[in-house]
Amino acid sequence: MGNHILQRAFVLHRRAYSETSFLVELLTEQSGRVCVIAKGARGPKSPFRYLLEPFILLTVSFRGKGELPILQMAESLGKTFYLQDIKLFSGLYVNELLIYLLHRHDANPEIFSHYLKLLERFQSIFSNDQRTIEIALRIFEKSLLHELGYGVQFEKEARSDQFIQPHHYYHFRPGEGFKSSMPGNGFLGEHLLAIARNDYASDAVLKDSKRLMRMMFEFLLGERTIESRKLFSSVASQEKHI
Repeated sequence: MGNHILQRAFVLHRRAYSETSFLVELLTEQSGRVCVIAKGARGPKSPFRYLLEPFILLTVSFRGKGELPILQMAESLGKTFYLQDIKLFSGLYVNELLIYLLHRHDANPEIFSHYLKLLERFQSIFSNDQRTIEIALRIFEKSLLHELGYGVQFEKEARSDQFIQPHHYYHFRPGEGFKSSMPGNGFLGEHLLAIARNDYASDAVLKDSKRLMRMMFEFLLGERTIESRKLFSSVASQEKHI
């Protein structure tokens, strides 16, 4: 359960727990997703009160058996990612994905590494360059699917030795893969091969990647909805009328 082990972590979400404490969802480097109780953290004198926020790289330790260990220590490692506007909504979207899709206490240091790289990419993007933000998201989503065991095979048709052909079209079934389709229907093979290389020079490739990732995550999420996506759509709609 990570008792007294110091490890890097990010807060994915927190909510009130009793009158004085927080229930905090953490993405940790060595223990995976962990939900901890931060006792007394809502108090005005608690060192945790303003530290347990998303997008701050922390070192933490916790103790206890069962599903809700107690947070023992949390300190900043001096790296805070200041996300605003599109980058903020994108970060919240990723946090929701991780909460829904990661099993608690299932260690996967690679996912932590991909998440940290995503935040670093966001930090380096000038202003709200939506296209570059989308590329960073698509790369992360593809990596996340691979780490979860749902990586998409882009080079071959499903249950076949037939290679994807650049000028052929393919339809996609989550959990199965790509099958040859009628011309003009589905995904162009050239776009699939570009997605496999993380080559998003073409807007059409980026658009198809977004469509494909949405199909995959809707399949994995089932009836659960991503609230940050709905919030972003609502804000964007309001701004169009300002």
